[in-house]
Amino acid sequence: MKRSALCVCLLLAGVAIWFALSWAMHDPGVEPGRAPDERDILQMPVATTYPSAEQLTRAMFNLKSPAAGLTSFGDKAQPDGSILTGFSVEIPGLKKARLLVFRGRDGAYSLIDDFVAPGEPQVMQVVERDGSLIYSTLEGQQVFVRPIVARR
Repeated sequence: MKRSALCVCLLLAGVAIWFALSWAMHDPGVEPGRAPDERDILQMPVATTYPSAEQLTRAMFNLKSPAAGLTSFGDKAQPDGSILTGFSVEIPGLKKARLLVFRGRDGAYSLIDDFVAPGEPQVMQVVERDGSLIYSTLEGQQVFVRPIVARR
């Protein structure tokens, strides 16, 4: 029993190392052979548009690593028929979070906000109101209000 648990732990550790190294090899912002660190994740480029929810989700999971967690805010329907979907990439070692919000319309998603914020209080929701994005905790405590800026 103990031997099989050890094998599972070694297997998982190997997968984690492989993931970190293969991720670093595919990211032009990370030196070859070096696993991405917390600061890399905060600056890692993301596309401004994704043609599907599946591709958006894959891209957000690429930001996740042993140094960072990922939280999805879920989809929030908007009065104009679009949806907002947000993600938080938490960097516990830096006590920061990278917040990314996309607008979904006709199956495609466009980035409308991407910034680094303090990790506490933890943002878990985003809504649009009067041309601004309002970020709040799960309990509804408002944390940030940011104007929506047109992106190129």
